[in-house]
Amino acid sequence: MRELDGKIREVESEQRKARDELRKLEDKTEQRQMNMANTNEQRFRGIASKEFMRAYNWLMEHRAEFKNVIQPACFSVTVPDQRYCHFIEAVITPAHMRTFIFDNEGDYKRFNEYLDRIPRGEYRPTSWFRPRPEDWPNDRQGLTPPEQSVDDLRRHGFDGFAIDFVDAPKEVTWFLCRSLDMHRVGVALDQARVDPEAASRLFSPRNPGAPSRYCIGFSHFLSNRSQYGQRLVQTAASNLSKAIWFTEQTADPSFKMRCQDTITLADQAITEKRAEKEELDRHDAELNEKEKNFKRQQVPISNRIEEIKAAITRVRNLERSIRDSETRLQAEQARPPKERRERALKQNLVTKTKERLNAIPQFKRVTEELNSKTHEFTRITFESLQVMANIAAMEQVVHRYGAATKDLEREVNEFAQRVQALEAEKEELAKTVTQLMDNLSPAVIERQQA
Repeated sequence: MRELDGKIREVESEQRKARDELRKLEDKTEQRQMNMANTNEQRFRGIASKEFMRAYNWLMEHRAEFKNVIQPACFSVTVPDQRYCHFIEAVITPAHMRTFIFDNEGDYKRFNEYLDRIPRGEYRPTSWFRPRPEDWPNDRQGLTPPEQSVDDLRRHGFDGFAIDFVDAPKEVTWFLCRSLDMHRVGVALDQARVDPEAASRLFSPRNPGAPSRYCIGFSHFLSNRSQYGQRLVQTAASNLSKAIWFTEQTADPSFKMRCQDTITLADQAITEKRAEKEELDRHDAELNEKEKNFKRQQVPISNRIEEIKAAITRVRNLERSIRDSETRLQAEQARPPKERRERALKQNLVTKTKERLNAIPQFKRVTEELNSKTHEFTRITFESLQVMANIAAMEQVVHRYGAATKDLEREVNEFAQRVQALEAEKEELAKTVTQLMDNLSPAVIERQQA
């Protein structure tokens, strides 16, 4: 039963995974995330980036550390009218699609701390923050306003500005207008309604500088004025590709079919396993009912067995009690009569009393011997203490005589040194006298001899 429950849970888990995959295929944001990580797909090779997804996954994992997490343009921008998708992809470059947008400076700095940990030489995602007006998009302070009005655009065959065909959070639309001037890019689907020369004059700036952009059909135009001469209008055109990112991207049919097949097979397996489980549950219920009947029939028999066991226990207790009584009776019968026991006790008492009386003189003699030995031991102890005291006194006397001897030896050594010094001085005097005698003149010698 447990093994069957485990198989059912395993199949249900596979079914949930397949349903989650199918749900991801139907969710636009999750579908775009899968496409962004799929760098092997030729269509998305210029947009997809695993490094960008690594930074995006880090931001999602740490979103609790940020006040407001904003989805990048590649995930948050949608084009309700799919006819304008190629215009939007022409204006929003892949780099701007993968830019991380922040609405406050604290979040911007926190994300840049993460970017600073990326080793040099590796891909570093772009982050962006600019203070946004509180009443955006009604308050467009900080943006360069378009030189054309909506009525002018309509009059020249344009459908509106590019930002009008984008559905995105206000933080993202602020980024698109501030970085890409999408509020100044005119778009027109029907190129037959637009006069190219009039459109060029309409979007050309009054003074030379940054070019203005507009899109007509499948063409992208850059209009500017020459810095020289009469400052004539200069226009450059390029072709637009078909949209691949902001279109309603359909999932891979084969993968979708595999998910649906997995769900169908899981449903069949779950149905079979549950039917098998119901059969086992029914069989288990029958066994439980039989077991209950058996237990109900077993109750009277068990009660009778307990009664027999209790009766046997009582009989054994009675037999044990009878045996104990017989043993005590035999012991009483084997005991001697009362008068004989009393005489034996008296005789035993008299015997022990005599033994104790005879032991008293011996105890006195031993006590006297112990006292005499104790007196002798005390005398010897006192004599030992006196001897030890005499030895200590003698050691003190010897120590004093030893100190006096050392002083005497020191004085003798000093006297010997003085004697040696006098002898040395005597020898010096003798040498001096000898030299004087040797130096005396003959006349002096003769006078001394005379």
